[in-house]
Amino acid sequence: MQTLAKVLITVALAATAVGATVVGAAMNGNSTTPPSASSTQSSTPSASSSSSIIPTATPSATPSTNTDLPLVVVGPVGPVGPAGPQGPKGSTGATGAQGIQGPQGMQGEQGIQGLMGLTGPEGPMGPTGATGARGATGPMGPTGPRGETGATGAQGPTGSQGATGATGATGATGATGPAGATGPMGPTGIISANSPLIYDSFNRSIALDLDNFDHLGGLKYLQFNTANPGADAEGRLRWNAEDGTLNLRGRDGMVTLQLGQESVQMVRNVTSGTLENGKVIRVTGSSSGRITVDYADNNSVIGASSVIGVLTNSIAPGAEGYVTTYGLVHDINTSAWPAGSPLYLNGAGSLTATRPTNGRIVQLGYVVVQDAAVGAVYVQPQQNFEPIVGGICTVPGQANSGVYAWEMFGGKKWVVVCDLP
Repeated sequence: MQTLAKVLITVALAATAVGATVVGAAMNGNSTTPPSASSTQSSTPSASSSSSIIPTATPSATPSTNTDLPLVVVGPVGPVGPAGPQGPKGSTGATGAQGIQGPQGMQGEQGIQGLMGLTGPEGPMGPTGATGARGATGPMGPTGPRGETGATGAQGPTGSQGATGATGATGATGATGPAGATGPMGPTGIISANSPLIYDSFNRSIALDLDNFDHLGGLKYLQFNTANPGADAEGRLRWNAEDGTLNLRGRDGMVTLQLGQESVQMVRNVTSGTLENGKVIRVTGSSSGRITVDYADNNSVIGASSVIGVLTNSIAPGAEGYVTTYGLVHDINTSAWPAGSPLYLNGAGSLTATRPTNGRIVQLGYVVVQDAAVGAVYVQPQQNFEPIVGGICTVPGQANSGVYAWEMFGGKKWVVVCDLP
């Protein structure tokens, strides 16, 4: 019975694992006949979806001699039990052999060359090295061949003459000859002379009249007395030691010109008032071959045009006088401006050291001497026009006025134009 029980338990367990009905024979515990080899359970496992190995019992084809054994029927297979826990991780396998190195890729294009860096500062000059020792003097070369004999020199000077011998004795004086006849009486002395000669009847002599020369011919040069040059006078030319040139006094003594250092012009005053010394004037026209002038004025375009210089003397209405167009004007009031200040045209012929802002820039010159009575100004008129952007402008032939404005000429070029409405 123990054997039978074991067989039943075994069959039951196998049937539960595979869910199939197994039919087997129960062996008698007292039987002495061993089971047939064909009735033995196969040990070969069958494949399934689970990992369990299920034995299959195959009944023997040959009937057993013990036919009285009961037939056991096993019930349906029960559900599969839960999977067992995962086993421990196996050890890491050995590293495989290194693969074959792949082919080298194509070389990339060369990059753009970078900008050259700035040149570093030049280093300081090193100290001068010590002078090397002087080398030994080389041996003297061999004596050259003797040159040819030179030509015979010129004959020397004749020696000095010997001393003169002693004078012989004087001979005796000869006898006096007879007296000659008396000659006729000569003419009376000079009684007159022509200019530039002057006859002095008292002394019966002639002299040169220095104030009545008509001309000088064949004169090599004219030398002026620089130690005592004398005084200026109308029409007189004399040495000016202070300015280092010659003075020439003009008509009526109105101007004294320093030759080579200034230039003046005779003008006429056709206004109803006196034009004062030191004022700026402009050309207004001409009269009887003389330039006519009036005060220049920076308050208008016309007043700031045709400026020629500064008066060097006052000119009464209808009279003539001089204007300095280049050079020094003396004896005017310059007390308001330091020496060296640039001077510009202001209103009514006056001067100012303030640069105008209305675009009409007429620079007359510079202050040379700052003084209320003996001030001096160097005159050199320079006229310029500087349009003021936004200022009013007019165009000849156009009725309306416009304003000065910037206008692009092309590219980065800009010009100031008169923009008319």
